[in-house]
Amino acid sequence: MKRIGKVTSQYRNRNSTVELKASLNKIEELKGKIEELGIALQNSELRIGLIEASSEQWKKQLHRSQNQVRDRDYIMGEAVA
Repeated sequence: MKRIGKVTSQYRNRNSTVELKASLNKIEELKGKIEELGIALQNSELRIGLIEASSEQWKKQLHRSQNQVRDRDYIMGEAVA
């Protein structure tokens, strides 16, 4: 009977070791995915910053164009009058 208990104990220990290794592998895999997601987030934040800067430039250009049209309309109105 002692022999069966010893074999059972060794079997459980071996299974525990296999399960621990599998868990460690899964943890390492998840760490890699988290790192990839962090990089993707940083890249997205950079792109958002560029888009916001571009948007501001387009708003300024639109404002200048509107002023040019307003000035042209005023000059044409004066010329007609």
